[in-house]
Amino acid sequence: MELRSVKYEDLDLLFQWANDLDVRRNALSQNPIEFEDHISWFNNRLIDPNCKIYILTEKDKNLGQIRFELNENEWTIDYSVDAIYRGQGIGAKIIQMGMMKLKSDVGKPVKLKALVEENNIGSIRIFQKNEFIESNLVSTDNRNFRTFKRQV
Repeated sequence: MELRSVKYEDLDLLFQWANDLDVRRNALSQNPIEFEDHISWFNNRLIDPNCKIYILTEKDKNLGQIRFELNENEWTIDYSVDAIYRGQGIGAKIIQMGMMKLKSDVGKPVKLKALVEENNIGSIRIFQKNEFIESNLVSTDNRNFRTFKRQV
């Protein structure tokens, strides 16, 4: 497995992953994403130095994505695994590999943060497995998100 930087040709793939029903259910915003909005978002992220997006691949298969966005000295993590590869340990692997790739690309230690929907037991376990520490609970739109932090 390897992580590669996202490229423009990944536009449709990321759109498909972003609108997966399970991904939307666990996202901060549960509304489906319109393609025109996705194009604008994607183009902005490609040129933003405070955003790093990677695709996890194995041979010719795209397994998932991980995105880091810098905000107030913390890199917020967003990740997803293609539905056909869920339950195979890919989530823990993408977080582990993503942390090391980000640190290498930035060239210094980084502070990481993730917000995980409180019912998303799989992601909670993945962050715990990767030695993130739960810090607090955030509520938005009548939903609760657990905050996990770590420095690498």
